[in-house]
Amino acid sequence: FCFTPQGPQGVVTKTDDLGAELAQHVAAHDSKWDFQVQLFTDEKSTPIEDPRVEWTTPWTTLATLTLPR
Repeated sequence: FCFTPQGPQGVVTKTDDLGAELAQHVAAHDSKWDFQVQLFTDEKSTPIEDPRVEWTTPWTTLATLTLPR
């Protein structure tokens, strides 16, 4: 599974204090992420017991997590 952020990406930082910048951002904006999974298709291309194999199936969004400001 993965959480993919929604909204603008690649924010330019204005300071060396990333913690203060993050606190300022979440105080002014809702934060949203898509909760996504890759579905099993077959044992060869999506083996559950072999973590060395990279799955190439598409990501499917199951839910959106929203943290209000």
